[in-house]
Amino acid sequence: MLVELLRAQQQRLTGRRDLTNLRAKAARLLDALASTDLIQAVEQRIGEHLRRSSAR
Repeated sequence: MLVELLRAQQQRLTGRRDLTNLRAKAARLLDALASTDLIQAVEQRIGEHLRRSSAR
């Protein structure tokens, strides 16, 4: 549903329903978020918990 709302808004603004630019921007934002220390620390903790669980 969200994608259709985004497409409708894109069509209203530009006359096209193409979300390529939005997809590229979202990818850049996710890459930036994933490179933050907070996310890396959470990923490390999850990995540690999974290793402990697997060792049992």
